[in-house]
Amino acid sequence: MITRRTLERLQSMARPDIKVLSLYLDVNPATGLWQEKTYALERSLDAMADGLGRPERRAFANDRALALALLEEHKPQAKGLVIFVSASQGLTWAAELQVPVCPEIRYDTGPYVTLLSSLLDAHPSYGIALVDDRSARLFVVSMGEIEEQLELQNPVPSRHGAQEEFARAASWPGGGRAHRSVPARGGVGNTERRHGNARQEHLKEAAQELEALRQETGFRRLVLGGPVEALVHFEKELPPQTAPLVIGRISVSMRAGDQEVLKAAMQVAADYEAVREGGKVQELMTRAAKGQMAVLGADQTLLSLHRKKVFELLTARGLSLKGYQCPTCGLLRVTHAIGCPACGSTLQPEPLEDVVEHAVRQALSAGARVEVMNGPAREQLIQAGGLGAFLSYA
Repeated sequence: MITRRTLERLQSMARPDIKVLSLYLDVNPATGLWQEKTYALERSLDAMADGLGRPERRAFANDRALALALLEEHKPQAKGLVIFVSASQGLTWAAELQVPVCPEIRYDTGPYVTLLSSLLDAHPSYGIALVDDRSARLFVVSMGEIEEQLELQNPVPSRHGAQEEFARAASWPGGGRAHRSVPARGGVGNTERRHGNARQEHLKEAAQELEALRQETGFRRLVLGGPVEALVHFEKELPPQTAPLVIGRISVSMRAGDQEVLKAAMQVAADYEAVREGGKVQELMTRAAKGQMAVLGADQTLLSLHRKKVFELLTARGLSLKGYQCPTCGLLRVTHAIGCPACGSTLQPEPLEDVVEHAVRQALSAGARVEVMNGPAREQLIQAGGLGAFLSYA
């Protein structure tokens, strides 16, 4: 499962002075023949090699050969494929994705993780818990695919057991006490209590198993489903760190197929993310306008990132900005200046192709959060400069 920790680990694995070949590939059989896609990839790699200087071509040739060797062994079974390779670093990483991927090739220092980060934001991992009085089905979804699932069945006695027993005894044909099975005094109440206690133990066990899945996978959202009464008691059993993750409920049968459950939960998650992202961009704009620990706009955000004041970096999905980098202190800028605002050195005259990718790397390396906006929130952020950040108090 791909998580934020995966991106941080990839960043730490790569050396800043050695380039990495990053490939994002559409491997969905429904969108074209695999042979045609690999042929188009090779032509793109040829064009990329032609644009490199002679010293880089040998390293690129080795990285290209390594990536193509991985593809020769690959049998398309997903929608997307991500590959990061650097032969000189011994870096080989690949992952299949069950979500659509826009083809992209990058050859730069460090793996190109911005697109992967964007996909994580568009398809965040979340848990699903379907529970009733006697059973539970627990799922973890990542990148639009069910990665983990667990089913529980517990022998909870029926709450109607006492009533049924009393009815049978009252209708016994013998008529005499010796021939009648009469429930003990308070039998109905006792059975109700046994049912309630057993149900609570079952729901407590389900909550514990769900918490174990959360700790293992790190999901950040939770969707619930099942009878209302069972869910009310189940939510009371959720630990304090899991209860706030609930974002909504779905109405599906406890016996619904995995894909039916997934489709219903994905709609709840999409609606929640759209509202949450819109609120976050609005909060960023309001706080930046008031100077309350937030900045908006590319250059201001990049300067705060350079000063290691960024707590959370916000960018727009698919955004690419050309810019400049100070050769002395590493400050990134979108607008050119003769002297670096941070250290006074002369900025490089040749622009960087993508300042946003470098900014994301800097943020991840500094331990800051990175969130990529989608939908209406994306458009709103682009109109405000494409980059923004909430600042830390440190």
